[in-house]
Amino acid sequence: MKKRTWRLSFMVSVAFCLLSLWTIAQGEEIPLSATGMEETSPGWQEAQAETEQKTGVDTEGQLRAEEPSEKDGMVSVPAGEFIMGCHEEVDSECEEDEKPQRQVNVPAFQIDKTEVTVEAYRQCVDAKRCTLPDTGGRGSCNWALSGRERHPINCIDWKQAEAFCAWAGKRLPTSTEWEKAARGTDGRVYPSGEAWDITKANVYESYDGYKDTAPVGSFPAGASPYGALDMAGNVWEWTADWYRNGETRLLRGGSWVDLPRRARTSRRLGTVPGSRLDDIGVRCAR
Repeated sequence: MKKRTWRLSFMVSVAFCLLSLWTIAQGEEIPLSATGMEETSPGWQEAQAETEQKTGVDTEGQLRAEEPSEKDGMVSVPAGEFIMGCHEEVDSECEEDEKPQRQVNVPAFQIDKTEVTVEAYRQCVDAKRCTLPDTGGRGSCNWALSGRERHPINCIDWKQAEAFCAWAGKRLPTSTEWEKAARGTDGRVYPSGEAWDITKANVYESYDGYKDTAPVGSFPAGASPYGALDMAGNVWEWTADWYRNGETRLLRGGSWVDLPRRARTSRRLGTVPGSRLDDIGVRCAR
């Protein structure tokens, strides 16, 4: 009886192997998910979802894109076209270097939700990867002021900004990336919309209670379409790009010493890479 049972099991195994070989020869595959279960088996969808959640890889073997966590401190900007430059029909403040308005295609990227803080920059200095900021100027260099840990780091030059982003595992954003993160795809004049609102940014004459810079994220109502904060005002931000003659670097965003027209999303400003002014800071991308 045992011998007969063994022979029956052996014959079934052989038959299954032959069936599999025949299926492969016909160019077909037995559908199995990444969980090792047939896709028609009860509960395979639940097992598949659990596998993806644990591994971060979908069952087709493709790495799933993850939204940045709060720990990352970044926002995602999807790939695609956006309107870059100044539109004279709706914006009377257009400068020549903001024209023409055009459609530009940008790959997906991430950008810091806020400007780099004094606290974050201090960690880079402590790690001996960043050099000390300037502490002079108009008395508004945040490094030398108490209680400014959550204010944007300022009084750093282009190389210092680049060094910080590299230490953080990031990079400086291009000017094009910066503008898309600030205005989205609808060509808006300010990060928060077409109309200027004095309560949504830290600029000159905003009467917001800050004599110079404000703690990052102090104006949540002024967020860009992707959730980036302080992209209008507070401090100008270094970008990766050269400006015009290749001797100056491009800044974006306006600052606490500027009128609202200089905080428009299309506004550009060039300065020498060695500038360490109290109205210049940085945010990083990747």
